[in-house]
Amino acid sequence: MNMLVDRDAIIAGEIHAGTHIAGLYTDTYETLFYEAARKRATGLIGKRPGPLRVLDLGCGTGNLTKFLARDHRQFDVFAVDVSLDMLRIAQRRVPAARFVQAVAEESPFRAAAFDAIIGFSILHHIRDIDELFAELRRISRPGCQWIFVEPADSALHRHERLVSFFRWVLSPVRWLFKKKNALRDGEHRQIDCDAFLTPAHRKITDEELSAVLKRHSAHVKSCRVSKMFILSPYFSALLTKKKGIDRTLFSLCWHVDLLLSKIFPLLASEVTISIVLKEAGRP
Repeated sequence: MNMLVDRDAIIAGEIHAGTHIAGLYTDTYETLFYEAARKRATGLIGKRPGPLRVLDLGCGTGNLTKFLARDHRQFDVFAVDVSLDMLRIAQRRVPAARFVQAVAEESPFRAAAFDAIIGFSILHHIRDIDELFAELRRISRPGCQWIFVEPADSALHRHERLVSFFRWVLSPVRWLFKKKNALRDGEHRQIDCDAFLTPAHRKITDEELSAVLKRHSAHVKSCRVSKMFILSPYFSALLTKKKGIDRTLFSLCWHVDLLLSKIFPLLASEVTISIVLKEAGRP
């Protein structure tokens, strides 16, 4: 864990990155893959009677927030992000949600405020996950469910030679993706990856994740970690339309990918973490 980086430098880096990429962020993460991943993650929230107050942690420009507010009418949706530029776009896209600019580890919410908290690609931006989990426990109601989706610390990503090989194999896919977007948009616009990198940005290892979950096990009723997605992220890059044959082809790829991920978990690109906190008064 990168504990030597100044916290103010981390926050400043995140805000700078948000300002730099805010205008491109929405389109980058509005592919068929991310749409399906958001649907799967929110589907993990246990069914409960009555309205649920849900927090989108690190909401960016509101891709997940929009899905929560539009497709889950029983959710009272709140969203938080450190970047004001991101939040301005999110507010325009999802007027039904309530947005707050804040650091995730120091949220302004009252205690026991939420029934569910969802974070897409947020943990690898956090300097101290223990500090974040302590804050999330404070604002969680008894039995609250946390769902995180993160880049996987797979064996594939640990070996640079394998990564280089797969990049070479997939280079035609990336070229076709650029060409198809160029035909659609007139020019290919994508997020500059270097602008995404902040002092806290890192890959969370399986060992670190296991250690954090173990330290917080006294407050956890259940925890499920699953690694998924080998082909879907790359295949969806070729499918720029969200209807017709593109959606059908992606649906087929998605179901094949679910099977492959169970057989070859070491090649998975994403990890989903579902945590349910204990009910009040229960050991």
